[in-house]
Amino acid sequence: MKDKVALITGGGRGIGEAIARRFASEGARLFITSRTPKDLERVALETGANFDVCDVTQPKDVGALVRKIGPVDILVNNAGVADSAPFVRTDLETWRRVMDTNVTSAFLFCKALVPGMIQRRYGRIVNISSIAGKRGGPYITAYAASKHALLGFSSSLAMELKDSGILVNAICPGYVDTTMTRANAARVAKATGLTSKDIVTKFLGSVGQPKLLHPGHVAEVALALARSDCTHTGSAIDL
Repeated sequence: MKDKVALITGGGRGIGEAIARRFASEGARLFITSRTPKDLERVALETGANFDVCDVTQPKDVGALVRKIGPVDILVNNAGVADSAPFVRTDLETWRRVMDTNVTSAFLFCKALVPGMIQRRYGRIVNISSIAGKRGGPYITAYAASKHALLGFSSSLAMELKDSGILVNAICPGYVDTTMTRANAARVAKATGLTSKDIVTKFLGSVGQPKLLHPGHVAEVALALARSDCTHTGSAIDL
């Protein structure tokens, strides 16, 4: 990946941080973005990445960031939120926030970067979905809907761009050991009266996982899909 320019959204922690570190180890020229400056500064300092704060749901912010970066070879749409609540307590504001962050952001970045990739006849797009994008689950109607939508977006874009030198793939992790997963478990626990540990156990049982995945496992798959010798497109890889 030496000299390849990679942009990772949500790159300040969790899966995005793990991908940033793995890409950096392979020599990629990194740009990371999120809405949390403190996290970005820490990862940038440790990986040599360039960074900028960006609200990934806002077209003006995305456009300004892309103009600042210039041509991008690899785009990882990782930014996401995992709000959870019983459906009867899920309001429209929550629904829109989840959909905008998890799906619209990927649309905006692809909209801004795909034309340049087409012109150069090269691009790698990796969208971080979730096993919830295939199976769904209780208390995550908005989240699961957004991840289903991201898979539909990914497969359709892959088909459209299959002869342009651009590969589009998605990764569908199960439950990963991140602050987001633990915060999500805490919210469900509060709503149900169970403990966070009980909720994590239920999460794992629902997808047949013995334990939480390490973010580095997702990063390895992202690396494989982002390499120049990758030939897969339209995949939605379960982890």
